[in-house]
Amino acid sequence: MPHINAVMKHIPSQFLALGTTKVAGEACTLGGIFRGHGQYKQAGELYECAVAGYEKVFGINHSDTLTAVHNMALVFDTASSVWIGPASPAVKKAHAGLDRVKLGRGLA
Repeated sequence: MPHINAVMKHIPSQFLALGTTKVAGEACTLGGIFRGHGQYKQAGELYECAVAGYEKVFGINHSDTLTAVHNMALVFDTASSVWIGPASPAVKKAHAGLDRVKLGRGLA
């Protein structure tokens, strides 16, 4: 992971705050890498950036936004050791939203 950490040192916070789909997509990708390596703080920050970017461009009802919310919820669940029993409310909400979007119903 040293190479990913080095890359992150050179990405200014202003870039992550741009709120474009390209930045949001890259933030999701990097968040996944950090999550896969157990670096939940960094992953959560990147997923938050992704959610903000997707929400700014697409709105909260879009599948990309809901996927980023789901990924962020997984980080929070994992980091707080909440894998005992059913999924957290955030994960359930993201899944319900994704199901509605896939069925073409949108969110109310």
